[in-house]
Amino acid sequence: MRTFAAVIMLLVFRITAAPVQSPRLLLIPLETSIKKGATVAFDVFVYNGNVKAAKIPPIELFSAVYSLRDTAANTSRVENSAKIASHPPQPHTLPSKGVEHRTIQMEIPARPGELVEVYIEIGRESVLRSNSVLLDCPIEQPVSQSASSPKAAITP
Repeated sequence: MRTFAAVIMLLVFRITAAPVQSPRLLLIPLETSIKKGATVAFDVFVYNGNVKAAKIPPIELFSAVYSLRDTAANTSRVENSAKIASHPPQPHTLPSKGVEHRTIQMEIPARPGELVEVYIEIGRESVLRSNSVLLDCPIEQPVSQSASSPKAAITP
């Protein structure tokens, strides 16, 4: 009986002492290769791995930060953009073990030959930051003309 009580006490202590984590923000590009000055689509997920529900900011209002690196010239530049609304949605509650999904789009001013590192942030008071993703804007190769079949020549 004492062992049973000790196990119960240990479980109760473990549950109450479980670390509280903030919800996770995950950014997934729909494509990893982009075109010059393209609009890029991403899947965005917010996951609440906590035992209790958590208040999260609206995904619809995000700020994006992207770093563009020219691989040929060995230069880089950092830019950002934000989606702003005059009547922003209010933070809401995400249940325990809950997942919320949205697809967002953003214009990225990449040039051919640049690698782009992107992450987003949502929220004002408590900011959630996503993982970083790497996108490639390949150098446009000129379209090569296909080799045509040799033409038959008639000699007299």
